[in-house]
Amino acid sequence: MRAMSIDRLKGEEKLGKNVYDDHGSILLTAGTKVSDKYVDKLKLKGYIQVYVEDEVSGGIEVDDMLREKTRRQSRQEIKQQFNNYLDKKDIDIERIMKCVDQIMDEILSSKEIIFNINDIRTKDEYTYAHSVNVCVLAVTVGAHMNINMNRLKELAIGAILHDVGKIFVPHEILNKAGKLNDAEFDFMKKHPKLGYDILNQKPQITPISKNIVLMHHEKMNGTGYPLAVESAQIHQLTRLVTVCDMYDAMTSDRPYRKAMKAYEVIEYLTHLSTTELDREMVDAFRRFVAPYPSGVIVRLNNGHKAIVALQNKDMLTRPIVRVYEDEKGNKLMSTYEIDLKKNLTIFINETLDE
Repeated sequence: MRAMSIDRLKGEEKLGKNVYDDHGSILLTAGTKVSDKYVDKLKLKGYIQVYVEDEVSGGIEVDDMLREKTRRQSRQEIKQQFNNYLDKKDIDIERIMKCVDQIMDEILSSKEIIFNINDIRTKDEYTYAHSVNVCVLAVTVGAHMNINMNRLKELAIGAILHDVGKIFVPHEILNKAGKLNDAEFDFMKKHPKLGYDILNQKPQITPISKNIVLMHHEKMNGTGYPLAVESAQIHQLTRLVTVCDMYDAMTSDRPYRKAMKAYEVIEYLTHLSTTELDREMVDAFRRFVAPYPSGVIVRLNNGHKAIVALQNKDMLTRPIVRVYEDEKGNKLMSTYEIDLKKNLTIFINETLDE
């Protein structure tokens, strides 16, 4: 199975996973042949990509740390609570905490120890899906840094609520297709403080979680916002959420730009770890987030095309790949696998949008 852009579907593929509508009802079931009619339906619903099973990806498992039901319900809960604040000036923190407990339970009991998935989301639910993804990333990395359970929960709550202040940012700014002008960007930069002000009314939320919301756009060299403080004033858990936030934002399609590849973003974050980001947090992040997620199509240094079949969890930059096409573009009569951890003469040159 592999993730495929809606725009690249040819009408011959079969869905690898169920596709759900905004209310959690199944829109299309796994195994459905994605005809042109269904492609149009998915585009209308705002889907950017889906999981498909085809001859290239047959048998490849793409396991999520969260059950699909948990991920979907978490997005819905965040959406509901954000809207509740706009309507009633209140957020039910107990419901948020229950949601966080479920996410933590599933991650901590998962056999997967790496983040190795392309989250399937619609354009309209970006903020809510992003909030859940940042929480999943932060808990995954934090748990393997041996952060204790109380701190881990504070991390998770701060991460899932880090963008709550965006409920005050006008839709036309959040979804502007071009670059924000100075006035728009100045307004956008208010969202951490606006989010902090909401949560500051909630005694159940600890100072550390509130700090994450307030300071997740601060940078180690003092060039961030809204306070422009330097490293000594930025909590360790906030530094981790900053890395997770940037990764998920940059690997997501936005109205003003296409998503970057996972390995490109990880390289960029590594570069920033000498100036803006905490090096320890970036190094920890790199150990548990796959730069080449399973199901991604890659070109090898010998010109052959392959699909990432399995992760080497102790060397994420060198997964096991299934080769299916030669350097001239000819399909192979039979595919074969290469463990890049063992065969050091072969490496990945680039990932391909196929």
